[in-house]
Amino acid sequence: ARYNIPGPVLYDQLKQIYDVASLGGEFVNIDRAADFAISKFMSDNLRAIDSNSDTKRYKPLCDYLKQCTERDVVMTFYDVEHIIGEHLPPSAWKHQAFWANNTTGHHSQCKAWIDAGYEVVDANKNTIEHRVHFKKIVN
Repeated sequence: ARYNIPGPVLYDQLKQIYDVASLGGEFVNIDRAADFAISKFMSDNLRAIDSNSDTKRYKPLCDYLKQCTERDVVMTFYDVEHIIGEHLPPSAWKHQAFWANNTTGHHSQCKAWIDAGYEVVDANKNTIEHRVHFKKIVN
């Protein structure tokens, strides 16, 4: 198949091909030149593509927090999932670092709450509720 599609759509299609092939579900025959071109495209664009999709994933959280007037917003991880419309990644449930106020690198979830004017002061993943506490940033 030949595609003339912008980056993110092409990336998703290539990822599906590789995922199916890696599960042993199908054999995918790609010649060396095509494999090199695909690998180069993915290595050059993977971070930007993933970053854009993750930014979109957490935009509803940003929008929700922007409309909040309270200084403190406490919600369960399930509330966050309901707001973003999908499951949080396993790292949110397992690693405190997911909830860090770290905007450097690949932390689009943090960018969502920082852009909304909040920071995380506590993310208690050791309780049944799994709560995150956002506090409005005072300048």
